[in-house]
Amino acid sequence: MNWFIIFFGLYAMFVGVMLILFPAVFKKKMTKLLSLKNYKALGVVTAIIGLLFLLASSGAKMSLFIVLIGILSLLKGFFFIFAAHDKIKFLINWWLSLPTDSCRIWGIMAFTMGLLLIVAGA
Repeated sequence: MNWFIIFFGLYAMFVGVMLILFPAVFKKKMTKLLSLKNYKALGVVTAIIGLLFLLASSGAKMSLFIVLIGILSLLKGFFFIFAAHDKIKFLINWWLSLPTDSCRIWGIMAFTMGLLLIVAGA
């Protein structure tokens, strides 16, 4: 299951680089992607990813970090499944309305998290 951790590490690094270099383009793409009417499917996918992180944590070098990522992903998935549509929409609109400097900071954090995931999975 280390391939799963490395894959998501690469994905997080890609998202981080895109947020750092092209925050306006990335925000426009995310706005189009997150214009869903029903967020429950997104929540189910996120919860499944959290479960996979928890399963993969036993073979990782930094298993506590992977468990933490898995639990946070599960919580995010449950939020998207059980929260009211207005609260989810408010959170997404807040994130998408951040200034570009804030998006770049989130990009640095995503890149760092991806790097840690790759180290944990390697």
